[in-house]
Amino acid sequence: MSQARAFGGVLKQWRTQAGLSLRELEDAVDISAANLSRLERGLVSPPPNDKLDKLASVLGVPAQVLYGAAGRLPDGPEQQGSAESFG
Repeated sequence: MSQARAFGGVLKQWRTQAGLSLRELEDAVDISAANLSRLERGLVSPPPNDKLDKLASVLGVPAQVLYGAAGRLPDGPEQQGSAESFG
């Protein structure tokens, strides 16, 4: 499975668990509903780190989950426990 598809599945799972529509998430994170839909379907690459942080905050998910799904976890174990270590 591609990184984009893996990320999209995780994003959709957390969005639906949060009870948010694509339009509601669009308003909260400043990513269009069309692009969020493309993300969830794995048609585009995961967004930049600042958008990952915002998505994590709005969805109530640890940022590490989204960074991991996007293939961006840091290498050092000392950094993996903290969302602040991501750019």
